[in-house]
Amino acid sequence: MARTSSWCFGFGMILIALIVPYIGGIEEFTLSVGAITGVPLLAPPIWALFSKRITGKATIFITMISLAVNVIFKIVLPLLTDDKLSRANEVLLGVLLPFALLLAYEIYAAAKGKVSTEYLDLHLLKAVRDAKVIVVDEKEAAEIKRQNKFGLQVVSFSLGFIALMLDILCAFTAKGTVMVAVIATLILWSAWIPYNASRKTSESL
Repeated sequence: MARTSSWCFGFGMILIALIVPYIGGIEEFTLSVGAITGVPLLAPPIWALFSKRITGKATIFITMISLAVNVIFKIVLPLLTDDKLSRANEVLLGVLLPFALLLAYEIYAAAKGKVSTEYLDLHLLKAVRDAKVIVVDEKEAAEIKRQNKFGLQVVSFSLGFIALMLDILCAFTAKGTVMVAVIATLILWSAWIPYNASRKTSESL
């Protein structure tokens, strides 16, 4: 799997490098890819987090339709008819089409009284989990607290190290020194939060 993915990634990068000059440069390529794939890939899963009616299959179906339509209008039609969408129309198509399809499916499912089986399974799983009595002995509880303490210390150290690096960067920058220093101070202050929590965890061990 690692070798196969490496080959696919390598060929993909070569293909992108060959396509970029014909699209109009790396900036045009990046904006086009964002317009084509951004909302179609993100909107359906995010919508599913707040909807009890949309199913996994519907999410994939809406994503594939949105991507296909965007690719047709961005790549296929310009090659066949020399007509090209403007940047604003690309973004509007990429944003409005997925939301229109999601809203249409939501209205259709509500009219039919459908509820996603994944939603029902999730609630059933939560009910079963809440019904179980979890018994944790003292040794296991102490081990859990030690792991929590270690995790909090790692987060605190990482934030503190980032703040230190930013403070060092302030000594070598001529512009934006105050802003970098303020950001470093905020990060250092945020590092105190997990550190303080780890101390409380240590006291309870």
